[in-house]
Amino acid sequence: MDNYINFVFCIDDNYNLQTSSCILSLLENIDEKINIFIIHKTMSNSSFLSDKILENKNLNEIKIFKFDRKNKNFPNVEGKHVSEATYYRLYLEDYINPINSNVKFITYLDGDIICLQNPLKEIKKIISKMKNEKYVISANTETIRNSDSEHRFNSLGMNSNKYFNAGVMIINLEEWFSLGIKEKSAEIIKTKSQHLELWDQDVLNICFDNNYLELDNNLNFRFDILKFNESLLKKINSNAKLLHYYGSTKPWSIKGIIYGYPTHYQESYRNLDISKYHITHKWRRLSLFVLIGSILNLKFFKIEHRTKFLIDALKSFIS
Repeated sequence: MDNYINFVFCIDDNYNLQTSSCILSLLENIDEKINIFIIHKTMSNSSFLSDKILENKNLNEIKIFKFDRKNKNFPNVEGKHVSEATYYRLYLEDYINPINSNVKFITYLDGDIICLQNPLKEIKKIISKMKNEKYVISANTETIRNSDSEHRFNSLGMNSNKYFNAGVMIINLEEWFSLGIKEKSAEIIKTKSQHLELWDQDVLNICFDNNYLELDNNLNFRFDILKFNESLLKKINSNAKLLHYYGSTKPWSIKGIIYGYPTHYQESYRNLDISKYHITHKWRRLSLFVLIGSILNLKFFKIEHRTKFLIDALKSFIS
């Protein structure tokens, strides 16, 4: 399997369609076969995946594992825009053991990512460098220690000046396994749960504390869809290979569709041949207020395919 580039996702039912959109966008932008692994809260088969994925010429193999949550603790996810599935990647070796599976390197992707350009050439270069320099992970720096972030670094007990975003990580599974990252993570969750504001991402930053290979921005191009402008969109279209919908407002939310720039995601979703818009809600009442407000302030009337959007939005409220 290590002759192929391997990707892994950790999700629950709330991210089935988003992850499907991500996988299909990846398969349609590459020019060679890859392996896909999914660690899922409830599913152990591929029934939730589109035939467009399962029959794609660039898919070598797909494996789905049902997560075993027995005796595991997932702090601080209640009422948040993430679920416990964000912690599942800490237990990668329970499902993709480098000794038994022959998978030595794997690229982890969050489900809120869309592939815009082929990333495989750059991923291969990073893997080669990780092999030579014995890095366990490659990730992109999100925050630098400064007066605003000093308290967060200190509360996590970090000594370094860098904090990475864990939405895209290239992982050396053999080194991960040999260093006991699963056991270290469990201990951090046990002793620092009250400080884990960003969940397993905090755990991983404590584990590695600056000991990671820097990942290029275009492989984790973080995009807050409420803060878009023409200059940023031009940069995304020319540079971004993996577009990461960073933040709590997502391109499948009522707010994100009306007030943000959801186009890349919604176009990718439409490739699944399901409907014009993908719309889900974390809080239905709030979404309804946002929709009504957008009609009153006329923002609604600037949406593409607004009649279809309204139909899909109303369906989403009653489904």
